Amino acid sequence: MRSRFPPRLCGEQLQCKMHELSIAQSVVENAIDAAEKSGAKKIKSIELEIGLMMMVNPEQLRFAMEIVSKGTIADGAKLKIIKKKVKARCKNGHVSTIGGDFLHLMSSLSCTKCQSRDLEILEGRGIILKKIEAD
Repeated sequence: MRSRFPPRLCGEQLQCKMHELSIAQSVVENAIDAAEKSGAKKIKSIELEIGLMMMVNPEQLRFAMEIVSKGTIADGAKLKIIKKKVKARCKNGHVSTIGGDFLHLMSSLSCTKCQSRDLEILEGRGIILKKIEAD
């Protein structure tokens, strides 16, 4: 089966991380599949919920989405990103909601009540394709 996407670009040409590029490819492919199954001819918008633990740079993701959607029914689709905070439970049973720019420092994650670093992540580490608007 032939790919719907343009050839992959690498290095200086792309100026975005592979992490965001691979996410963009997956999102666009899933959005196109869902839209085509419902008979849509054009995707107008895509809404994503992205957990902060995924460490996705929204601007790099938008750029990657523009590249991988070129020439597809998702070309020009508006991207809405909802950031999902991290919810974690520590070994003492406290449940904390953790968010903010410090998440890029994984070593800084600790319970907001007792400062324990022994955490079970309950939410905030996934990417969900929440909504697609299409015609």
